[in-house]
Amino acid sequence: MRRADGALGEVQNVLARARELALQGASGSDAQDPATRRILAEEVAGLFDQLLAQANTKGSEGYLFAGFASDTVPFAASGPFGSAPPAPTVAFGADPSEVEVEIDEGVRVATTLDGRATFMGDSDGDGAPDAGREDLFDTLGDLWAALMSNDGAATAATLDRLDSATTQVSAARTRLAASAQRTEAARQAVRDRGVEFERQLSNVQDADTVSVLSELVSRETALQAALQAAARLMQPSLLDFLG
Repeated sequence: MRRADGALGEVQNVLARARELALQGASGSDAQDPATRRILAEEVAGLFDQLLAQANTKGSEGYLFAGFASDTVPFAASGPFGSAPPAPTVAFGADPSEVEVEIDEGVRVATTLDGRATFMGDSDGDGAPDAGREDLFDTLGDLWAALMSNDGAATAATLDRLDSATTQVSAARTRLAASAQRTEAARQAVRDRGVEFERQLSNVQDADTVSVLSELVSRETALQAALQAAARLMQPSLLDFLG
């Protein structure tokens, strides 16, 4: 979960920088010219590649956003950034499931997120973002296309989409944080139960030790008394010599 959260943190940085570039590119024609917007577009293309790299982050057990198909690269881009639109498109080719683990009896938490829903806003698999959600790749691609076309209005239109995308990623990070907190709480509960078990075991063992020592002292006292009695019985008397 920590690795996935780190990747999503980098995605938020990408979106924040893209918004800054969109603001610059959305300025009126007096402030921006085609050459300047093309320079901004080149940086957006780089941000697009960074986004793709984070979406395809790989951990020790496979790709983080590939669901149960952890050995499959989840996102693949087709087509390069050229000298004119359209921008490359990205397809999801892994499993959209969230991997869950049981942290306590009957309690399960997600350790991964649905990559398709997280990065493309598509939780139902119909190929389009759900209402109020965004395809992060399409958003950056449209920003690039607007800048390359020297279209300030189209560039400005991506600002709200970038805000929605940022909120979308923030919500995903919140879910991961909640899962991490529940997992840590369960881990602490296990530690506490272990400590209590050791305390109870120690009490039982200490009680047994006291009982054994008490029994040993009692037996030793009885033995000493028996030996003393036997010694008195075995002492010779005058009658022994006269006999």
